[in-house]
Amino acid sequence: MKGLTKHRIRQIAQDFWSSTPVKYTTPCNLAHAAQSIFPISITSFPNLALEPVRFWFESRNIPLPVRHDGRKLRACLVAYEGMGMIFLDGTDSEHERRFSLAHELAHFILDYHLARQVAARVLGEGIAHVVDGKRYATIEERLDGILSGIDLGPFIHTMDRAKDGRIPTSAIQDSENMADLLALELAIPHKQVEIFMNDKWEEWDRSGEARQNISKEASLRYGIPAYFVHEHLGLAAIERSTAEPFTAWLRKER
Repeated sequence: MKGLTKHRIRQIAQDFWSSTPVKYTTPCNLAHAAQSIFPISITSFPNLALEPVRFWFESRNIPLPVRHDGRKLRACLVAYEGMGMIFLDGTDSEHERRFSLAHELAHFILDYHLARQVAARVLGEGIAHVVDGKRYATIEERLDGILSGIDLGPFIHTMDRAKDGRIPTSAIQDSENMADLLALELAIPHKQVEIFMNDKWEEWDRSGEARQNISKEASLRYGIPAYFVHEHLGLAAIERSTAEPFTAWLRKER
């Protein structure tokens, strides 16, 4: 899904944690929470690559239409008929695996689960067979999809990369950006950021070294890599700094 605001991303993450009986902890048990809501399996392979994922499916008589290029993967998602299969690199650190899981779960929620719901709501339950690639859309369905702004193509994972490793299209880049934003909110919801940073904002503004130290502390608490935490806290700091002048103006005597 594209064009989502940060408020919508936060709402999706909040809905996720409100829907699961699993209590949010630090670090969170995202795997347990995800599997309590969605039909998702989570499998780890050492030194994850496309070939063992392809073999996993072919051994179960399920062809996987993904080009094998020998590239190593941190994680990947395959979604079909309402279900998701997430593969993680078992040789990664626990922090890396937690964020990789959050990222693939975000893809499942945004690019598959919610997109599938929107298509079914607008075009009827039968459209799920088109989204899943089990049949082609009719001319009428294609026209309705275009008029409604709904992509009726089957879900295609965003693993394609150029030979030099770059993301080849803006659509894939947008999907990856949205997945990163939701992954951060799933792992560390905005309210948790506010609680953690409540007495640290002045220190954050002091220097780059202070920001790095705060990010390392948050990384240990929330169990995701420091560079992702740093980005999350940085975005929250920017949002806070732009909101403060406006609230100060509102407090002025008129």
